[in-house]
Amino acid sequence: MKEKASATKFVASQSIGNQRLEGIRFSEIETDSRYYGVINGVVVTEIDQASLAWQRGLRQGDIITKNCQRKYCCVSSAALN
Repeated sequence: MKEKASATKFVASQSIGNQRLEGIRFSEIETDSRYYGVINGVVVTEIDQASLAWQRGLRQGDIITKNCQRKYCCVSSAALN
């Protein structure tokens, strides 16, 4: 299920030091989404098909709730981990 992306976006890169998130662009869960307030996480808005995440099955519209045992509640929490 694809979710609408917000203006706040983050592109994961090598600067994060987390190969699992490289090649992913993600955003906050929109307030009009049925998942808003129900799930804490970030929505994948774009994904590089050559990335490790794509190879492991992550797709546009997926919601990332945690990575490496770190929970994500918003774009800033994902960007810092």
